[in-house]
Amino acid sequence: MKRKSFTLCNDYRKQFELLSGDQVKELMLAIFDYNDSREIKEIKDPMVKMAFSFIKSNLDKEYEKYKSIRNRNKANGLKGGRPKNPEKPKKPSGLSGLPEKPVGKEFSHKKVYEHYLSKNNLIKHKKFTREMKNCINIAKKRLEITDTDMCKLIDRHSLVVENAKNNEFPVKARSIQEFFGQKVYQGNVLICSEYQDDGKKWQEYQKPRKNKSKAYKEDNYEINV
Repeated sequence: MKRKSFTLCNDYRKQFELLSGDQVKELMLAIFDYNDSREIKEIKDPMVKMAFSFIKSNLDKEYEKYKSIRNRNKANGLKGGRPKNPEKPKKPSGLSGLPEKPVGKEFSHKKVYEHYLSKNNLIKHKKFTREMKNCINIAKKRLEITDTDMCKLIDRHSLVVENAKNNEFPVKARSIQEFFGQKVYQGNVLICSEYQDDGKKWQEYQKPRKNKSKAYKEDNYEINV
């Protein structure tokens, strides 16, 4: 199912600014190729590969939404058009009773775990444990974030680890338990919170490259679940 267009989000700008002209060209061609065929072609440059993995998740979500709308419209077309609602929405009765469960997508620990494992430069956990689930729940409660938000933090951690691996002070890849369940040394914030938009690690990552070797000096962390 080939699409004629796709959305290029403003969030991608930070990724492009860190690349050279040739790297930007390779990244854009990879995005166009993926939009055309839904297949990931070989990307030789590691920085381009990491930037593409960050953008790919948004492209996939947009594509799934497009397929859903397309299939729905096709089904309605075969039935003669969009079905009409036979009844008007009922107003609340005002009677006492248990409230209805809110309609919406439930939080998926599996999604967070599998997204973490998809990053080649992070730790390869052998199985999902109760401790991992508890640590993910800690971040979910304290930061009030969704499973999609957590996947974005994982993407950023992976990018920072990759970009700093050849620096004087490389950034250590954190396990799921450390990343979501531990606080920074002598601090009151979770390690994963440092990769939010206003987080220390993410802010340092976006500074000019010439300052990166000092910016990525690794901190010590304490377990505080």
